[in-house]
Amino acid sequence: INAEYMGALEELDLSSNRLPVLPAGLLRGCTALQILDLDYNRLAAVPEDMIADCFALKTLRLNWNKLVSLPTGLFAGCPALEWLGLYGNPDAAHPAALRDHCQRLRIT
Repeated sequence: INAEYMGALEELDLSSNRLPVLPAGLLRGCTALQILDLDYNRLAAVPEDMIADCFALKTLRLNWNKLVSLPTGLFAGCPALEWLGLYGNPDAAHPAALRDHCQRLRIT
């Protein structure tokens, strides 16, 4: 995928694809991404740097996966994050530092 297009991408819907893992570097350069939908996959974990370049990210949907925890530094580069969907994950743990990075965050 052309890096120029990734920089302009604002919404990415990868829901309902039965993804067990995310390809390394999938979101590299997605600086304009505002909505990322990963609902209804089979993700048991997400890489700590998955959204490192997603400075504009406002909505992250991770509902109905197999997540049991999230990396502590996952949200370090996402000050705009307002909505995080974790519903339907088995005992999904919210990192204690999450609210330090995302002031207006709503978790469902």
